[in-house]
Amino acid sequence: MLSFLDTKNIKIIIDKIRNKPIFMIFNEMHNETNSKSIHTINEPNMKLSIGQIEEKLTRKGYLKLEEWTKDMEKIWRHALDQEKSNPALYLMAIDLQQWFRRQIGKFPQSSDELWINSLISKTNALGYSSYMQKPKK
Repeated sequence: MLSFLDTKNIKIIIDKIRNKPIFMIFNEMHNETNSKSIHTINEPNMKLSIGQIEEKLTRKGYLKLEEWTKDMEKIWRHALDQEKSNPALYLMAIDLQQWFRRQIGKFPQSSDELWINSLISKTNALGYSSYMQKPKK
């Protein structure tokens, strides 16, 4: 199951997406054409909405951050497939996908990585190098 920190960060990203003017396009785009249950969300070619992903998150349906990231990428991939029929949607999808990837890049990838980064920061603040030796004066 996702850690509390990952879930909190995911909700922050979804809230930021919701505040973007183009959010509704990506939330409604798939709801009209997709009558499948949220329980079949794992199908590789399934069209998803952000609302469906939020529902799965609420049900604690994501075990790993990577699962959630893959589902979000499905939204952008579907929109990018619309390049010829809807160039505006394509450009918006590129913009949102790039923004999303930058946000994901800021995530600690695991609780271990978060702990390691915290330890490095604290040891640096104390004047220790990454090898835990006091620097020479």
